[in-house]
Amino acid sequence: MIELRVDDRLIHGQVALLWSKHLKIKGIIVANDAAATSKVQQASLKMAAPQGINVLIKSLDEASDILNDPRAGSMNILLLCKSVTDAYEMLKNVTSIDRINIANVGRFDGEELSTKHKLFSTLYLDNSDLESFKAIQKMSVKMVHQISPDSNERDLKGVNV
Repeated sequence: MIELRVDDRLIHGQVALLWSKHLKIKGIIVANDAAATSKVQQASLKMAAPQGINVLIKSLDEASDILNDPRAGSMNILLLCKSVTDAYEMLKNVTSIDRINIANVGRFDGEELSTKHKLFSTLYLDNSDLESFKAIQKMSVKMVHQISPDSNERDLKGVNV
């Protein structure tokens, strides 16, 4: 099982404490070009990860290569992307992703919220993310918005944007 979560904070307490247990994950793959080249960000993300869970921080291309290995589909992996646009790239290149959870996007990137399309209180999409969101809606992957495992899951396929 490979679950893709879009969260602009990447690894943080909610991922480490709640989602890792709920999904019974064995590994986390952060697919982010900037993080893959920053030793400081890599160290911070690994410190935030739960003990006993393997963490890989890779570029989008490297993460795609790893996830396309046939063995990856049988592992419980949480794939984290920082933007909907990055998630769309992963979905185009990795066919074994079971579900995408677009959870937290656009509030902490330094851009003015008033210039973005607000879908929910934790989803603010710039124009690039909005186009990627629409493209994902047309794909066959299950597409939801769920903040935490105990919150309601909202189907995003029918959301009119």
